[in-house]
Amino acid sequence: MRAFRLISFVLFFAFAAVLGVQSLQLSGLVRDYPAVLIVAVMVGMAALAVLELVGASRGRELPADVARLLELPPASRLRLLVFVVLWLAYPELLSLWGFLVATSLALALSLLLLGLRRIVPAIAGSVLFSVALAVLFSTVFYIPTPAGVLDTALTRLIYVISR
Repeated sequence: MRAFRLISFVLFFAFAAVLGVQSLQLSGLVRDYPAVLIVAVMVGMAALAVLELVGASRGRELPADVARLLELPPASRLRLLVFVVLWLAYPELLSLWGFLVATSLALALSLLLLGLRRIVPAIAGSVLFSVALAVLFSTVFYIPTPAGVLDTALTRLIYVISR
């Protein structure tokens, strides 16, 4: 468990460092708030790692939910890891493929990774949900979504129908 906690602290520290580097692109006072939070996270993670190495945090057990995740069979842990990586990659998929394709793909793969064995309903439900959400965003909330080829076609269809 100690190794798990140390790896977690290092990963949080690394992610905070990446965000810190990205926040340098912000200008003026806008940069202050993220910088303070990022420094606080990095100091906190470093302090927790030192406490873990010194042994001051000995005797604490992991929460039951986390302990159960660590006891999963390797195949289940791999599915969980792929699920997490998929949703971490989702923003990049949005910019590459647009909202409809990226959201449909992410939802369908998530359903399959979570144990849904029926592929056609997973894909159909994901596509229908993505289309409904895209229509809702564009017509009710006026929220722009990343546009791919299908998103552009859907937007044109909405404007033709609404005329």
